[in-house]
Amino acid sequence: MARREQSELLVGVASVMLRAVPSLPVLPAVAVLLVVLDLVFVTTWSGVAALLGALLLLEPLFLARDDEGPTSETPPRRRVLPSLEELSKLPAALGTLSRVRRYLLVLFGLFFILRLVALVLAFGHDATTDDATLLAMRTATRLYDGALALTGLLLAVLQAELHRLGRFALFLAHRPAILLLTSFAVMISIGVLLLMLPIAVTDPKHLSLVDALFTMTSAVCVNGLTANDFAGVYSDFGQVVTLVGIQLGGIGIMTIAALAVTFGRASIEQHAGLSATLEAKSLADLRSLVRTVVIYTFGLEALGALVLWLHWSNAPWLADESALWLAVFHSISAFCNAGFSLFSDGFVRFHGDVTTQLVVMVLVLTGGIGFTVLRELWARIVRFYRRRVLKQLLPWRRTPVGVKVALVTSGVLLLLGALGIGASEASGALGHLSPGQQALNATFMSTMTRSAGFNTIDMSQLAPATLFIAMLLMFVGGSPGSAAGGIKTNTLAVLLATLRAELRGRDPELFGRAIDPRTIRRAVAVVSLSVMFLAGVLLLLTVLEPHQPFLDLAFEAVSAVATAGLSVGVAAELGTAAKLVVTVTMFVGRVGPLTIAYAVGRDHVASTHRLASEDVMVG
Repeated sequence: MARREQSELLVGVASVMLRAVPSLPVLPAVAVLLVVLDLVFVTTWSGVAALLGALLLLEPLFLARDDEGPTSETPPRRRVLPSLEELSKLPAALGTLSRVRRYLLVLFGLFFILRLVALVLAFGHDATTDDATLLAMRTATRLYDGALALTGLLLAVLQAELHRLGRFALFLAHRPAILLLTSFAVMISIGVLLLMLPIAVTDPKHLSLVDALFTMTSAVCVNGLTANDFAGVYSDFGQVVTLVGIQLGGIGIMTIAALAVTFGRASIEQHAGLSATLEAKSLADLRSLVRTVVIYTFGLEALGALVLWLHWSNAPWLADESALWLAVFHSISAFCNAGFSLFSDGFVRFHGDVTTQLVVMVLVLTGGIGFTVLRELWARIVRFYRRRVLKQLLPWRRTPVGVKVALVTSGVLLLLGALGIGASEASGALGHLSPGQQALNATFMSTMTRSAGFNTIDMSQLAPATLFIAMLLMFVGGSPGSAAGGIKTNTLAVLLATLRAELRGRDPELFGRAIDPRTIRRAVAVVSLSVMFLAGVLLLLTVLEPHQPFLDLAFEAVSAVATAGLSVGVAAELGTAAKLVVTVTMFVGRVGPLTIAYAVGRDHVASTHRLASEDVMVG
C-alpha cells in the first residue's frame, strides 16, 4: 500500500511540474546549466555548450511582446518593452538604462569573442600538455565563463525589469563620480580577461588570475608595481594590452568620455556632470581641457618616442629587440607616470646615459605637472613670441594662482628631493659614480618619486633615510589634473599656507590671494582620508606578511596609495591575500579617496540655518 501511495505521489508531483514547465523561463535555466557544466568540467565539448548557453542568456532581448491582453483568439503574451529608439524619448532615468544596456551588449560581445578564442586555443593543446599548463588554462576558461554568464544575466534582468530600475538609474545619473569608478573597474576587468589569454604570456604556466588582476590594475591606475617579471612573463600581445591600459588610465577614461560627450550629441545634464567631475567651469572650458589633454598627450609622447628611438637604434644592448617598440612603450609609460618597463633591471643600465635620463625626466615632469599648467605655459610662450618677435601689443594677463602653486611647489620638492637623496646616498648606492653622475641620478630619482616609478639605482640597496625621503615625495605626488598620483602639490601648498596663517593669526593666502574655505576643507579631507587609508593598508600588510620588514612594507604601501610604482622588491614576494590588498590600494589611490566619498555619499543640501558655535579644546 505504501508503494502505491508513493507512486501516486510521484505521479502527482510530475503532473504538476509538467503543467508548470510552460510558464517557467526554460531557456535561461538551460543556459545557466550549460555555463555551469563548463565551469565544473572545462572540456572542449563543454566549452561549445557554454557558448550556446551564453547566447541563450540573451533570450529576453528577442521575445515578442505587446500590450494587448489575452483574448479568445490570441494566446496571452507579455507586455512590450520600449526599444532603444523609444527609450531616448523617455526621461533621463530610462535613457541612462538604455546606455547601460548598450554597454553591456558590447561587453557581452567582447567576452563571447574572448571565450571563442580560448576555445580555439584549447584545440591546440594535446594530451602531452603538462598539468600546470592545463590548470592555468582551466582557470582562464572559468574566468571567461563567469564574465559571460554575469553579463548575460545582467542583460536579462535589465530587460525584464527596465521600468523598476528607474530610481537606480537616476541615482547613477546624478553621481558622475560613480561613472569614474565603474569606468576604471570595467577597463581593468577587460584587461584581466585579455591578459588571461594564453597568447598574452610567454608560457601558459604563467597564467594567474591574481597576477593578471594585479598587473592590469597597476597599468590602468598608472602605478607601475608588478607581481612578476613583466618583461619575461608577458608576450608582445600582453605588453600591448598593458600599454593600452596605461594610455587609457593616464589620459583618463573620464577624459575619453568627455571627448565623446563634448563633441557628440549629449544632454546638458551629461555636460554638467562631466564638467563637475573634471573640475571644468563651463562647457567651453571642458572642451578646451579635453583638446589640451589629447593634443599634449599624444604630441609629447610621440616626440619622446622619436628621441628615444633615434638614441637607442644603435645601442649595443639592443640585441634582437625592436628599438621602436621599446621607445614607444617607455615614452607612453613615462608620460603617463606609469613606471612600467620592458627591461628586467628597470633603468639601472642607464645610470650613465644622460640623454635617456633627461628625456624620461622631461616626459615624467610634463605628464605630472598637470594639463592646465601645460596649457598656461604654452599660452605664455605664444604670447612671448607675439610680443617680442611679432611686436604685437597685448593686454597684461595674470597667471592663475593654481598654476603658480603647481610650478613652485613642484620645483621646490624636486630640488629638495635631489639634495636629500644625493646627500643620503653619496657614500652608498651612488658612491661608485662621479659627482656629475651622482647629481644626475639623484635628480632622476627625485623626479621618479613624484609618481613615475623608474629607477636607475638598485632600490634594495638604498639607505632607510633615502627610503623615507622617497616615501614623503611619493605621498605628495604630482599636480592636479595630471596622470600623477598622491595628494597633489597644490593640496600640500594649501595646507602649509593654512598652517602659516594659523601661526600668524591671519587668513590663509597664496601669492596675494585668499584661499577659499571650501578649498581648505577639501585639502584637509584629501589628506585625512589618504592618511587613514594608508594606515589601514599598512596594518593589513603587516598582519598578512609578518616576516617582511616593516619599512619595506611601508614603502610598498605608500607606493601603492600614491600610485608611484617604486618598489624595493617586496611586491613580487607577497602572498595572494597581500597582493589583493595592494591591488585594491592601487585602485583607490588612483580614483582618490575623496572621489569615492563623493561617489557613495548623499546629495549635499544647503543648510537653511546655522548652529550656535562653541570652542573645543584641541592640542
